[in-house]
Amino acid sequence: MIQLDNKVIINKTDSFKFRWKDRIKKNKRKYFFEHINSGLKAEKYIRLATKDIQYFINFSIAIFKNVYAFGAIIKKGYGLSRVQQWYRMYYLTFILRVHPVNFRSRQLFKEENWEQADLFDYDTYSPQKYLAMKTEPEEYEIISDKFLFYKFCVKHKIKTPGVLAVFDNGDILYPPDKSIDLPAGELFIKDRKGGKGRNAKIFQYLNGYYYSGGSRFDSSKLVKHLESGTVPSEGIMVQNALKNHPSWKRFTSGALATCRIVTGRQPGTSEIIPLHAVLRMPVKDNIIDNYFSGGLISNIDLETGVLGRSYCIYPVNGSFEFHTHPDTGCKIEDEILPFWKDVLGFTISVHTYFKTLFVGWDISLTTDGITVIEGNIEWSASAYEITNQKPFINTIYPELYETWINKIS
Repeated sequence: MIQLDNKVIINKTDSFKFRWKDRIKKNKRKYFFEHINSGLKAEKYIRLATKDIQYFINFSIAIFKNVYAFGAIIKKGYGLSRVQQWYRMYYLTFILRVHPVNFRSRQLFKEENWEQADLFDYDTYSPQKYLAMKTEPEEYEIISDKFLFYKFCVKHKIKTPGVLAVFDNGDILYPPDKSIDLPAGELFIKDRKGGKGRNAKIFQYLNGYYYSGGSRFDSSKLVKHLESGTVPSEGIMVQNALKNHPSWKRFTSGALATCRIVTGRQPGTSEIIPLHAVLRMPVKDNIIDNYFSGGLISNIDLETGVLGRSYCIYPVNGSFEFHTHPDTGCKIEDEILPFWKDVLGFTISVHTYFKTLFVGWDISLTTDGITVIEGNIEWSASAYEITNQKPFINTIYPELYETWINKIS
């Protein structure tokens, strides 16, 4: 059995969970003294020890900042002293070796959640990428590159947002003739690769000009600005800004809300099944709905479409959880997400075009209907864990994953 913090966690006879937990553990960082018998040269050990010292300093500072920024709110709302908060984040960072932000992302200031701290899956990205690369490496590139994904969807007539332009390293990659005709309307800019809404921007449109961050551009100047402002390693994409369907407006402060729906293939039959789903909702003036960027997140019951309580990683009005949307005042918990059955059916149909075993899909209901925004092979278990307040290891996923691994080994 795996035993942590004097509590029996997983029995070895529960082989799928044991193997999955062991797989997660192997991807965590190692301290320099854990390499002692690796036959490394002395200078290598010195470099590793130096990195460990830097790791300790950097994350000690990060923990201090977290306690300083959120300590009073957590103490008031959950009765956990700053010293206890400090201890729990140190345990996460230096014993479990995960980022201290997980103290808030998994709401480990709650006693019932802290009791499960050793069981949460804080990083599932590496094993997900490994399985995808072992099975469908070509699709990994298609799904990971938003422009390739767009072209795939167009080819197979899958509904997805149109692309107006793609810039990379100061060059116009799309359209092929490099002739960009920006529409008279709001634009959305995002990285061609990467996730969590990094570098996303909205350009508002008014009387022939585009506005963002206090700057004003006409069409030609905006194109030049985007060329010069491209992230060289990834590139950026320009799209029309999508609008929420009227039935979803109550769940957002204005920007687009999306569902993250994870689907997978059953070993043996390859039938596509939904594994879990959440609704992600923008708050305040955020232009994206990502949880780690400040959005709300609620569990969606796969059978009924009923929403659970919503949570956020940055407190809104002094709270980390809500029954109603803090901006619109509309009820979230126990509400049925409009058109859920259609959204879920659409998502499963999208997966049928791909051979990849597990994908986290970003799906939205817009004024133009249900659309797939993008797919994610490396999706976080946090969406399930925070909205269900339970470890991801207790889902069917470890069994499915390990069964597929056995098949390809």
